[in-house]
Amino acid sequence: MFAHNLREIEHFFAIYKELEGKRTEMKGWKGPREAREVIRRSRERYLEAHPETVA
Repeated sequence: MFAHNLREIEHFFAIYKELEGKRTEMKGWKGPREAREVIRRSRERYLEAHPETVA
């Protein structure tokens, strides 16, 4: 991905919650392995909080 595209994405995530009066913090970029792990952990937390969604 081009550096400009990464800066655009960072900018979006830095400001997208401003209208709600919330702050965000960018901590840099990681690779696909880390992304899959974050998604896996997020899914686990969701299913723990919403067990009725488990089929």
